[in-house]
Amino acid sequence: DQSREGDERRPDNHREAAELLRGGSLVCVLGRASLAEPAQGVLDAAGAMLKALPATTFLPALRRANVMGALDMGLSPGLLPGRVSLDEGRRWFAEAWEELPGATGLDARGILTAAAEGRVGCLILLGADPLNDFPDRDLARRAMAGAGFVLAVDCFLTDSTRRADVVLPAAGFGEKSGTTTNLEGRVSRLHQKVTAPGTARVDWMIAAELAFRLGGDLGLDSVEAIWDEIERLAPSHRGITRARLASAEGLDGILAGGVAEVPSEPSRPSMAQTDAPGVSGVPGHLKVDSLALTAMDDQGEGEAAGSSGPEADTMPPVERPPVLRWSAPATDPSPPPPLDRYSLRLVSGRRLYDNATSVHHSPSLAPLAPGSRLRVNPADLQPLGVESGTRLQVTSSQGRVVLEAVADPGVPQGSVAVAFNQPGPGAADLIDGDHPVTEVRLETLSASTASTGAGSAG
Repeated sequence: DQSREGDERRPDNHREAAELLRGGSLVCVLGRASLAEPAQGVLDAAGAMLKALPATTFLPALRRANVMGALDMGLSPGLLPGRVSLDEGRRWFAEAWEELPGATGLDARGILTAAAEGRVGCLILLGADPLNDFPDRDLARRAMAGAGFVLAVDCFLTDSTRRADVVLPAAGFGEKSGTTTNLEGRVSRLHQKVTAPGTARVDWMIAAELAFRLGGDLGLDSVEAIWDEIERLAPSHRGITRARLASAEGLDGILAGGVAEVPSEPSRPSMAQTDAPGVSGVPGHLKVDSLALTAMDDQGEGEAAGSSGPEADTMPPVERPPVLRWSAPATDPSPPPPLDRYSLRLVSGRRLYDNATSVHHSPSLAPLAPGSRLRVNPADLQPLGVESGTRLQVTSSQGRVVLEAVADPGVPQGSVAVAFNQPGPGAADLIDGDHPVTEVRLETLSASTASTGAGSAG
C-alpha cells in the first residue's frame, strides 16, 4: 500500500539528505537552550556537528547587541583584537602597544568566583548587572560583597550598580558614534543623534580617562583614531576602512575577515554625526594575508612600525598573526548524569520580554514580562495531588523559591521549566553553576507557608 511504499523509501531519503549535507556548505544558528546547564554542552554539540559536517558555518545567537563586536575586539579570556589568540598575536601587538596581558585571564564565572573569595581588588561592571543577568545569583551576591571596590559604568541604575562604590554614567544608544557588529560578523556604523544627558560620557572617553588617572595613556583622542587603529592592527578588520564604512557598500555592513573589498580611491570621512552620506568609487579586492604591520601617513606612504634607521632594515618584519579557527574537541561529550527518582531537572531559557535593564526601565515594555512560573508536565504534577495554578515550593542545592505551577504537556516528563531573569525570585536563585545539571524537588505548601513564604528566595 501507499504507506508501506513511503516507509520503504524513507531510509534512502535519509541517506540522500545526509550526503547532501556533507557535500555542501551548511549554516547553523547556535544558541543556548538552557542556562541551568553549562555552555560546554553547546560547544560539544557544535563539535560533533563539525566533525560530521566540516563545511558548517556557525552563527552564534548571542543575546546582547554587539557582543560579536566586543569579542572581535578581544573582550574574552585569551583573545586580542582581530580574532587573534594572546600567544599568536603577542609579537604583532607588541610592535604598537607598550603592554600586553601577561596571562589569559578569567571568564565571567572565574572573575565572580575570585571576587567572592576576596581576590579582586577592583571589580568593574561594564554595563553588566550580574545580580540579575548571571545564572548563579548566589555567586553574584557573594562576588559583589567580596570585591574590594566596585566601579560600575552604565546607563541605568540596576540592582548591581546600586551596590557599587562609584557609578560612572555612560552615553546610551543614539548618544554616541561608532560601529556595531551583527551575528554574521558584519560591521555597520552608528551615528550620534542627540547629546547625552547630564554628565554621561561616551564609553571610550571613560576608558581613556580611567587609563590616564591610573598612569597610562591610550594615545586615542577620537572615535576616528580608534577605528584607524582597529583597521591597522586587528587582522580580521584589515581593509575595513572608514571610507568603506561610509560608502554605499557599508549600508548592509561589511563582513569582517576573509576577502575585503576596498574603495580604489580611499578617503578619510568622519564617523561623527555630520558624515557625508557616502563615498563613490569602483571597489577593488584585497585578500587578507599575513602582512607586516605598516604605519601609513596621510599620503599612504610609510615604513614598518617600530623601524628607524639602518639597523631596522636588518630586522625581519613581524608577520600579521593568523585569525583563530575553532576545531572540534578530540573526545566525545560525556552524557549528563542520570536523574534520581525524587528529583526533576531544571531547564531555564529566555523569553522575549524579561527583567533586562532596558525593558525594566521602559514603562510600556516592563508589564510585558510574564514573571516566573513553573511549567511542569501534568504527569509530574499528578503525584503531588495538585492542579495547574497551585503554588509550590521549589528547592535546589542553591536555594528555595515559591512559584505558581502551570501544567504544560510540552515540557518533557522529568523536567521543569522556569524562564530566566523574570521579575521576582526565580531561576537564578535555583541554578547551581558548579554542577552540569540543576536538580529540583517540588513540595506542596501548608496554609501558613503559602501565606508567609510566597515568592521568597533563599
